[in-house]
Amino acid sequence: MTKLDLANRYGRVMGQNGFGSKRVILIRVETGLGQNRFELERVRVGTGLGESGFRVGSVKKMFFFKVIDKNSEHEEKIKSVIEKNNELKSSCESLHVEKSPLVLKKSVLLSQLRVIMVNMQKLVDQNTLLEDSLSTANTELKDLREKSKGLEEVCELLL
Repeated sequence: MTKLDLANRYGRVMGQNGFGSKRVILIRVETGLGQNRFELERVRVGTGLGESGFRVGSVKKMFFFKVIDKNSEHEEKIKSVIEKNNELKSSCESLHVEKSPLVLKKSVLLSQLRVIMVNMQKLVDQNTLLEDSLSTANTELKDLREKSKGLEEVCELLL
Protein backbone atom coordinates (compact mmCIF):
# COMPACT_ATOMS: atom_id res chain seq x y z
CA MET A 1 0.00 0.00 0.00
CA THR A 2 1.51 3.32 -1.01
CA LYS A 3 1.55 6.53 1.02
CA LEU A 4 -1.09 7.96 -1.27
CA ASP A 5 -3.33 4.92 -0.68
CA LEU A 6 -2.83 5.28 3.07
CA ALA A 7 -3.54 9.00 2.92
CA ASN A 8 -6.72 8.34 0.95
CA ARG A 9 -7.70 5.65 3.41
CA TYR A 10 -7.19 7.85 6.47
CA GLY A 11 -8.44 11.10 5.05
CA ARG A 12 -7.58 13.64 2.45
CA VAL A 13 -4.05 14.78 1.94
CA MET A 14 -3.19 17.92 3.92
CA GLY A 15 -2.52 21.07 2.02
CA GLN A 16 -5.72 20.73 0.07
CA ASN A 17 -7.89 22.25 2.80
CA GLY A 18 -6.62 25.83 2.58
CA PHE A 19 -4.70 25.85 5.88
CA GLY A 20 -1.31 25.98 4.24
CA SER A 21 1.08 23.18 3.74
CA LYS A 22 0.79 20.45 6.35
CA ARG A 23 2.27 17.04 6.51
CA VAL A 24 0.44 13.90 7.47
CA ILE A 25 2.43 11.28 9.26
CA LEU A 26 0.95 7.83 9.03
CA ILE A 27 2.19 5.66 11.83
CA ARG A 28 2.31 1.91 11.66
CA VAL A 29 3.32 0.13 14.83
CA GLU A 30 4.15 -3.53 14.80
CA THR A 31 3.83 -5.60 17.92
CA GLY A 32 6.88 -7.62 17.09
CA LEU A 33 4.80 -10.70 16.41
CA GLY A 34 4.87 -10.14 12.67
CA GLN A 35 1.23 -10.86 11.98
CA ASN A 36 -0.44 -8.46 14.37
CA ARG A 37 -0.03 -5.00 12.99
CA PHE A 38 -1.94 -2.05 14.20
CA GLU A 39 -2.28 1.07 12.18
CA LEU A 40 -2.67 4.11 14.34
CA GLU A 41 -4.55 7.19 13.27
CA ARG A 42 -2.78 9.92 11.38
CA VAL A 43 -1.03 12.58 13.32
CA ARG A 44 -1.20 16.12 12.03
CA VAL A 45 1.96 18.06 12.50
CA GLY A 46 2.86 21.44 11.16
CA THR A 47 1.37 24.85 11.46
CA GLY A 48 -2.30 24.44 10.60
CA LEU A 49 -5.51 24.22 12.55
CA GLY A 50 -7.89 21.29 12.78
CA GLU A 51 -11.47 21.17 11.58
CA SER A 52 -12.71 22.58 14.88
CA GLY A 53 -10.44 25.64 14.54
CA PHE A 54 -8.08 24.61 17.37
CA ARG A 55 -4.46 23.70 17.08
CA VAL A 56 -4.42 19.90 17.09
CA GLY A 57 -0.82 18.98 16.35
CA SER A 58 0.41 18.91 19.95
CA VAL A 59 -2.74 17.16 21.22
CA LYS A 60 -2.41 14.50 18.56
CA LYS A 61 1.28 14.10 19.35
CA MET A 62 0.50 13.59 23.02
CA PHE A 63 -2.21 11.09 22.12
CA PHE A 64 0.19 9.34 19.78
CA PHE A 65 2.89 9.03 22.45
CA LYS A 66 0.37 7.73 24.98
CA VAL A 67 -0.74 5.14 22.44
CA ILE A 68 2.89 4.20 21.79
CA ASP A 69 3.51 3.82 25.54
CA LYS A 70 0.39 1.69 25.98
CA ASN A 71 1.39 -0.35 22.95
CA SER A 72 4.85 -0.95 24.42
CA GLU A 73 3.30 -2.05 27.71
CA HIS A 74 0.97 -4.41 25.89
CA GLU A 75 3.85 -5.77 23.80
CA GLU A 76 5.80 -6.54 26.96
CA LYS A 77 2.77 -8.24 28.50
CA ILE A 78 2.23 -10.26 25.32
CA LYS A 79 5.90 -11.28 25.26
CA SER A 80 5.80 -12.35 28.91
CA VAL A 81 2.58 -14.33 28.32
CA ILE A 82 4.13 -16.00 25.26
CA GLU A 83 7.26 -16.84 27.26
CA LYS A 84 5.17 -18.24 30.11
CA ASN A 85 3.12 -20.22 27.58
CA ASN A 86 6.32 -21.64 26.05
CA GLU A 87 7.63 -22.52 29.51
CA LEU A 88 4.38 -24.29 30.35
CA LYS A 89 4.45 -26.16 27.03
CA SER A 90 8.00 -27.35 27.64
CA SER A 91 7.10 -28.28 31.22
CA CYS A 92 4.08 -30.20 29.95
CA GLU A 93 6.23 -32.00 27.38
CA SER A 94 8.84 -32.92 30.00
CA LEU A 95 6.10 -34.20 32.33
CA HIS A 96 4.68 -36.21 29.45
CA VAL A 97 8.13 -37.69 28.81
CA GLU A 98 8.47 -38.51 32.52
CA LYS A 99 4.94 -39.92 32.64
CA SER A 100 5.26 -42.21 29.62
CA PRO A 101 7.49 -44.84 31.30
CA LEU A 102 5.29 -44.72 34.39
CA VAL A 103 2.19 -45.36 32.30
CA LEU A 104 3.94 -48.28 30.61
CA LYS A 105 5.06 -49.64 33.99
CA LYS A 106 1.52 -49.27 35.32
CA SER A 107 0.09 -51.22 32.39
CA VAL A 108 2.68 -53.97 32.91
CA LEU A 109 1.85 -54.13 36.62
CA LEU A 110 -1.88 -54.26 35.87
CA SER A 111 -1.27 -57.08 33.41
CA GLN A 112 0.74 -58.96 36.03
CA LEU A 113 -1.99 -58.33 38.59
CA ARG A 114 -4.58 -59.82 36.22
CA VAL A 115 -2.43 -62.94 35.76
CA ILE A 116 -2.01 -63.21 39.55
CA MET A 117 -5.77 -62.83 40.04
CA VAL A 118 -6.47 -65.61 37.50
CA ASN A 119 -3.90 -67.87 39.20
CA MET A 120 -5.38 -67.08 42.63
CA GLN A 121 -8.85 -68.00 41.39
CA LYS A 122 -7.50 -71.30 40.08
CA LEU A 123 -5.85 -71.95 43.44
CA VAL A 124 -9.05 -71.08 45.31
CA ASP A 125 -10.99 -73.51 43.09
CA GLN A 126 -8.39 -76.26 43.66
CA ASN A 127 -8.41 -75.56 47.41
CA THR A 128 -12.21 -75.90 47.49
CA LEU A 129 -11.97 -79.19 45.56
CA LEU A 130 -9.29 -80.50 47.93
CA GLU A 131 -11.33 -79.49 51.01
CA ASP A 132 -14.34 -81.33 49.61
CA SER A 133 -12.20 -84.39 48.88
CA LEU A 134 -10.66 -84.26 52.38
CA SER A 135 -14.09 -83.96 53.97
CA THR A 136 -15.32 -86.95 51.97
CA ALA A 137 -12.18 -88.94 52.90
CA ASN A 138 -12.65 -88.07 56.62
CA THR A 139 -16.25 -89.23 56.47
CA GLU A 140 -15.22 -92.52 54.81
CA LEU A 141 -12.42 -92.94 57.37
CA LYS A 142 -14.86 -92.44 60.22
CA ASP A 143 -17.21 -95.03 58.69
CA LEU A 144 -14.34 -97.48 58.24
CA ARG A 145 -13.23 -97.01 61.86
CA GLU A 146 -16.75 -97.78 63.05
CA LYS A 147 -16.83 -100.93 60.88
CA SER A 148 -13.38 -101.88 62.11
CA LYS A 149 -14.49 -101.48 65.72
CA GLY A 150 -17.54 -103.59 65.03
CA LEU A 151 -15.39 -106.33 63.43
CA GLU A 152 -12.95 -106.28 66.35
CA GLU A 153 -15.83 -106.85 68.76
CA VAL A 154 -17.08 -109.75 66.66
CA CYS A 155 -13.56 -111.23 66.60
CA GLU A 156 -13.29 -110.99 70.40
CA LEU A 157 -16.59 -112.75 70.81
CA LEU A 158 -15.47 -115.52 68.56
CA LEU A 159 -12.32 -116.10 70.47
